[in-house]
Amino acid sequence: RIPDRISLDTLSKMKDVLKYRLTPSVNEKIWECLKIALDKAIAILNEDREREGKNLEKALVSYLQRLENIAKELHKRTEGLLEYYREFLKKRISDVLEIEVDKSRLEQEVAILAERADISEEIVRLESHITSFKRLMESEKECGVQLDFLCQEMHREFSTIAAKSKKAEITSLSIEGRTLVNKIREQVQNIE
Repeated sequence: RIPDRISLDTLSKMKDVLKYRLTPSVNEKIWECLKIALDKAIAILNEDREREGKNLEKALVSYLQRLENIAKELHKRTEGLLEYYREFLKKRISDVLEIEVDKSRLEQEVAILAERADISEEIVRLESHITSFKRLMESEKECGVQLDFLCQEMHREFSTIAAKSKKAEITSLSIEGRTLVNKIREQVQNIE
């Protein structure tokens, strides 16, 4: 006598206890049921992917708009930089050395500082990367890797802008831009 009841599940796990043979008609019926279930699952998956893609696109468009606004604001903030650097150097020299500043020497130093701190090229490249990003988003081809690369490039431009800038407002904008690019990059990881 066996102390416990034996279940069908237990029997089915034992080798050679149950044997069955499927006939072609049974195989066909099983396949029909499976095909219906698979078709439904694939349709649901495609609907979910479509919905997720639209939400992702909305988020990316919003982030890109904010990046464009930052680029425009950076353009505005670069106006009058020569005068800013002139005053910045004059104040620094007079604070440290407590002497009258030689105007021609000051102008030379302002020109050198302005050249080193010029961020116009970075802003132009940043705007170009944003445009390329938008263009890729509108294309029908797989673009995840390219979008990720553009994120790296935008991040690099913002880092260079922050490193070159002597103005707190410009540095702040570049940090905000890098933060947005990081958010975009997180989303881009979900794109094929």
